[in-house]
Amino acid sequence: MSHMALVKARTFLRRAGVSRRFINWRRRKGYELALTGAMQGVIAGGAVVWDVGANIGTYSLLFADWAGPHGQVYSFEPAKANIERLRAAVSHRDNIKILPLGLSNRTRTAGFYEDEHPCGATFMVAQSAENANSLVQLTTGDALVEEGTCRVPNVVKIDIEGHELEALEGMGKTLGLPECQYVFVEIHFFLHSRQQRDWVPRKIEDMLERNGFVVHWVDQSHINAVKKPLADFAQLS
Repeated sequence: MSHMALVKARTFLRRAGVSRRFINWRRRKGYELALTGAMQGVIAGGAVVWDVGANIGTYSLLFADWAGPHGQVYSFEPAKANIERLRAAVSHRDNIKILPLGLSNRTRTAGFYEDEHPCGATFMVAQSAENANSLVQLTTGDALVEEGTCRVPNVVKIDIEGHELEALEGMGKTLGLPECQYVFVEIHFFLHSRQQRDWVPRKIEDMLERNGFVVHWVDQSHINAVKKPLADFAQLS
């Protein structure tokens, strides 16, 4: 389905008042299976993976399995409420490194909103001070690569509740490097619409395309951006 068709479908659902129920139903039915399969298909032994918005480690553990002992997973999670659970979940994995940071377009301390979600899956960088109930540290992906804290990723997964554009903006140099081959992004259409930023998904697509990626939609909410020419991940192991 094209980007415009996705936008029209969401607009119809919002006007009908069923978008949130529809999204929740899809989540219960495991609609991220297509995304998981797409990521598994490109993460092989030796791959370097950035899990941006690691939450409590569900994907980080899968990435560590797929990348193997010679791979490296960087788990980015700024929410204090999630960090201890993340550490407990991945403590036995030598190829996972936790970074208690969020990625953005500049380094700063930012307001953060933590709701009542039991797994912290909908925590987010606050749009204003009035909406914040905690603070988190943000930095840029480019800074982490330049200072040697993180290796250049071969695969990036981003799920950060509406802050995905800012994270990608802070990775401008990294996205252009040949090692960075795959970027998976969850696009939070509902949040962008609520924030009157409906232009964000198109800008994300444009940014990825300018950095040499071909943008595909895995499903109604997830981008799979593939750089040309494709990397041979078998050579990384």
